[in-house]
Amino acid sequence: MKPVPCLRPSIKVLFLTRYGSDGASSRYRTLQYIPWLTGQGLECTVQSFFDQGHVTRRFGVTRGYLAMLPVAYWRRIRRMLSSEGYDLISIEKELLPFVPGLIESDLVLRNARYTVDYDDAMYHRYDQHPNAFLRMMLGRKISKVMAGAGAVTVGSHYILDYARQFNPNSFLIPTVVDLSLYPDAEPRVSSARPFVIGWIGSQATIQYLKSVEDALEEFCSARNARVLVIGGNPIPFRIRSMQWIPWSRENEVKWLSAIHVGIMPLPRSPWSMGKCAFKLIQYMACWKPVVASPVGENNHVVTHGVNGYLAATKEEWIEALDDLYRDPGRCLEMGRAGRRMVEERYQLNAVAPEVLDILYAASGRGDRS
Repeated sequence: MKPVPCLRPSIKVLFLTRYGSDGASSRYRTLQYIPWLTGQGLECTVQSFFDQGHVTRRFGVTRGYLAMLPVAYWRRIRRMLSSEGYDLISIEKELLPFVPGLIESDLVLRNARYTVDYDDAMYHRYDQHPNAFLRMMLGRKISKVMAGAGAVTVGSHYILDYARQFNPNSFLIPTVVDLSLYPDAEPRVSSARPFVIGWIGSQATIQYLKSVEDALEEFCSARNARVLVIGGNPIPFRIRSMQWIPWSRENEVKWLSAIHVGIMPLPRSPWSMGKCAFKLIQYMACWKPVVASPVGENNHVVTHGVNGYLAATKEEWIEALDDLYRDPGRCLEMGRAGRRMVEERYQLNAVAPEVLDILYAASGRGDRS
């Protein structure tokens, strides 16, 4: 879908992201929209809290990222001091991590028009923090920031239920893919072996694979199958048939296209309840069936038996994977159903117009159409 001429007045929006393009949340929740929004007449300026390369420093072999925090705070404060020329500020998560809501909402953002976006249940980082002092000081920070926003956008129903307690202008905006980067034709039916079970993610989420470690080991040890992990650094697993591939933007679709099924295991915890199920959307965009834990947003993305399976127990995981292992035609059928859903609901061109409407309404320069 090509941008159409915008009949509404142009607005200047300052996007304050958490990361640069190396951070998945910022890349998919904000940065991929910028070219489309610019084509609609918005004047977009982007500044990240952490500079490019932060994610690598934090989760890679180097651990010196803490030394960069003072620079990050100063850069964000200096940006806010020169933000008066913008019609709207669009914030990813929060302006200043671990700064109380009283300062962020009542002082820094008091006279600003702003929106705020969450793809994680950030409030649990504070209201469930193990340090009692931080829980007391920051436990209500996110709700206060939400309450003062012109609009709140969220990536899951779990976060939406929380946000609507404090701001009626809260909207579900799923984390979506740009389908122009994904294969536009379904793969041929393949019974090739080994059968490849794919998982994509980062060092921050790789521990979720531990919840299905026994099921994957039992399944792969009895069949010609292996697990392909895309992203993160290797950590100890009992799964013998396991291959690790470093994530790269250039190769992620290539590797996702090489798997037979994509998985998204999650423990049942308040934090994981807020997850956006984006892994599942990426698998489906590559025409792949999925198997996922019935936790949070996974329940809204997976239609059991249609585009994949929901599996809660070890036995259910093995049964779901075995069904796809034995029936390549079933893989193709489910992959096709998932791709159709992504085309209808989870791709950039389907969601971008709503993002545009929300920004205009929050700026006070135009109504949601």
